[in-house]
Amino acid sequence: MKHKTLLMTVFVLLLSSVICERQATAQDIYLLIVADTNDERIGQGLGVNVTNLENWFRMYVPARNLAIRKVTGREFSRRGILSAVERINPGGHDGLVVIVCCHGGYNNTGHYLWMHGQRDLYRKDLVRTVKRQGAGTDVVITDACNVSSGPPAGASAPCMPEGGPNRISSLFKSLFLDARGVVDINGASKDQYTFIHRRSGGYFINVFGTALMKNSDREMNWGRFIGVLDDGLNDIYGTRGIKDSTGYVQYKQNVNVWSLPNRGIPGVLSLSRGDVILSVNGQRIGGSNDCIRAVGNSPQRMTFTVRDSRDGTVWRMVTTLQRGRFGISLDDARGGGAYVTRVTSGSAATNNRVLERISAGN
Repeated sequence: MKHKTLLMTVFVLLLSSVICERQATAQDIYLLIVADTNDERIGQGLGVNVTNLENWFRMYVPARNLAIRKVTGREFSRRGILSAVERINPGGHDGLVVIVCCHGGYNNTGHYLWMHGQRDLYRKDLVRTVKRQGAGTDVVITDACNVSSGPPAGASAPCMPEGGPNRISSLFKSLFLDARGVVDINGASKDQYTFIHRRSGGYFINVFGTALMKNSDREMNWGRFIGVLDDGLNDIYGTRGIKDSTGYVQYKQNVNVWSLPNRGIPGVLSLSRGDVILSVNGQRIGGSNDCIRAVGNSPQRMTFTVRDSRDGTVWRMVTTLQRGRFGISLDDARGGGAYVTRVTSGSAATNNRVLERISAGN
């Protein structure tokens, strides 16, 4: 009898050890989907967004690692959203993802989410509440207009595989669990509208979902992923733009970035004096004149590789030229490339999204 009791005690201790180890190392994603589904103009399309978002996450994250909550219909309010966030208790290894689809705008206080005449929810208050919950990775994504005039006048969900996934996909892990820090983005940049289709949902949310599905098995940082999102939006707008029911035509839409994680591979880097540009749009740069010609012939969206002066790391980055200008002064680099001698404050060269680390430095 004593022998059996001893065996049972050992078994309980081993089981407790396994459970404790699971609790200490497991990484879970807490997803909060918020949508103004009662709005008479965009509510139907936002309902499609809710269904699509839920299905996309269920396709690539096992049920045991995923907790989904929703704030829709009558619950949609400033207090309802913040209370829902406050009720989530993630661990320090987990990811907290909040996606909000609604009307929006900006004023002197900042970007806000419109609450139908009630007290609007400023994104800085939403981000502050998300950060207080203590997750390792905080992600706030909004699909809302980003204009000063306030709210404007006027794709089916994919099938999930049987039984759901067995593991968290590489992309979801790299974006929503491993990217330590705060991600804070909106689907439209300053003075841009975001568009909702009644039957297929929001254009940005659909681009977001397409990017998740096409790249599900790839590791990617947020800087690179946002580049994929911008490419998707550019494909939708093309050269003709999008016309709304009032006849207004918008010709472009870009992701607005307030914050990206600053650990691991950086999301955004500025060029500095001493950096060496090695290629532009795939063209090898032999010296400063090569670089000047390549930039002059480049489309507005320009990719390039650069060797970091601090530690020799070689990055591949993308930037948006400002009226064809990069904002740097150059000299020939010893051994090839264009040596950066000066960077103009506020220029395109100060806001480059990192696509990948090609080689590590010292």
